[in-house]
Amino acid sequence: MPDDYTLNMMIRSTIIAVSQANKTGNYSVLRDLGSPGFQRANTEAKLAEIFAAQRNAKLDFSPVLFFKPNLVRKPEVDSDGMLRLTGYFSTQPAMISFDLAFEWVDNGWEHVGVSVSTRRSPTALPAH
Repeated sequence: MPDDYTLNMMIRSTIIAVSQANKTGNYSVLRDLGSPGFQRANTEAKLAEIFAAQRNAKLDFSPVLFFKPNLVRKPEVDSDGMLRLTGYFSTQPAMISFDLAFEWVDNGWEHVGVSVSTRRSPTALPAH
């Protein structure tokens, strides 16, 4: 199991790779950073199609560099050797949610599943 620092870097670097791919329309680096299974399952064109709505909405995920990721479940490696990291960043006005899966390849964790989205942040209750 990776330590907290490594988990944090895995989350942030994957989301930044998605953000940069969306900004440039070039999904080759996102694909190449993935595991061999991710690469087999996803062409650059397929990734462009998957992330088209985010790209067209010009979503910027770069604020993840300044916020701590909040995990909604304890990280663990399943029986297939997959490490799943699910959570969110408390960014405003929209939270950035993620559901990422990684597999151990050679000497490091590589993404095999990537889901990143935004949703409206809960608003604070008015003070009484």
